[in-house]
Amino acid sequence: IVWCEVPGGEFIMGETDKYGYGKALKITLQRFYISKYLVTHTQFQTFLDAKDGYSNSTWWKDLHVDGFSQRGQREGQQKWPLANHPREHVSWYDAIAFSRWLSTKLGYTITLPTEGQWEKAARGAFGREYPWGNGYQIGFANIHNEPPSITIGPNLVRQTTAVGIYPQGVSPYGIHDLSGNVWEWVLQSRQAHKQYLSDDDEDNGSYTHLRGGSWKTHADQASAVYSSFGSAPEDNLSDDVGFRLAIVGTPSSSPLNLAEPKADKPFFLRITSDPQRLLAVMLNPEHPPQERAEAGREINKVGDPRPGVGLRSDGLPDIIWCEVPGGEFTMGAAGE
Repeated sequence: IVWCEVPGGEFIMGETDKYGYGKALKITLQRFYISKYLVTHTQFQTFLDAKDGYSNSTWWKDLHVDGFSQRGQREGQQKWPLANHPREHVSWYDAIAFSRWLSTKLGYTITLPTEGQWEKAARGAFGREYPWGNGYQIGFANIHNEPPSITIGPNLVRQTTAVGIYPQGVSPYGIHDLSGNVWEWVLQSRQAHKQYLSDDDEDNGSYTHLRGGSWKTHADQASAVYSSFGSAPEDNLSDDVGFRLAIVGTPSSSPLNLAEPKADKPFFLRITSDPQRLLAVMLNPEHPPQERAEAGREINKVGDPRPGVGLRSDGLPDIIWCEVPGGEFTMGAAGE
């Protein structure tokens, strides 16, 4: 497992949409590590094949009775048994049992990421809509890129893909496939984080959330903000559901296989009303043109503070003049 460090500190979790649903809150997390890639078929297979692995009741202790029932029926069958593809047909119980088993093998505590950890890993500290920025970019993730009525398209794969083959879609901390490929199990159930939901959200009981969308879903469900509220019972087995792993703190018993660290860059947050922050994004060539254009639209709501683009105090146009010195110049261009 290659781990990516996500620094501790404040980040924005959730989003208030244009209809007023949901909540955007500032949350503080301690530093944690998350796997760079989804758990692959070959990695999970070691758990199934190990004598002390899947068949060992120790890893299933204290899980819901459904977990024991599923274990008795054996594991789900991988639809695409390719070594570097994400493991699918894996339940929440399977993922928990695997993380417990791997913890004993590696010497530090491994688990599923909490929903907050997953969202910070995907959105960074500045509240990106997708791991790469605001707005879906075609070809940046393995999702259903085409309209629902279309079954064939240039970016439509219609199955899982090898992990890590969409490098342009990595998160601010270098984590792959947080959008698309397979939905990802998170640690806690819906009841564990009701404070992030609006009062209008339906209560779907103790079902566990899935994050990130999959090869079957469209762009809105593959955003880093979207959470599949209560749509997946914990014994669910599907060809578009998998998982990744997380560690809290710094293990002292064994060194981690760490990816090269990356720092999150300041990013345009759509709910901001700070004209200076909007201006900084709009004029910074390091930001993608789409972000800069969006910042330019948003700044009109609060007023563009730059001289020469608005009005003077007396209400007349504020024009800034540039001097062009007299003299000779070349006009036109010679033909071929």
